[in-house]
Amino acid sequence: MKLDPKRHAWMTAPETRAVFAALGEGNARFVGGPVRNALLEKPVSDIDIATPLPPEEVLRRLAA
Repeated sequence: MKLDPKRHAWMTAPETRAVFAALGEGNARFVGGPVRNALLEKPVSDIDIATPLPPEEVLRRLAA
């Protein structure tokens, strides 16, 4: 099942988009609690993002 970003503002919030842009669109995915809560139509209180990039690369990209 795919979540609709139009129904879930946290998916398109400027802060979230900034993280995805810094990591590269193909290097970030929503995971965990926010996905579960959105599917269950419960409030989302935090955002979890996973990436295959090593921690050093994530820090470098986010610092730029």
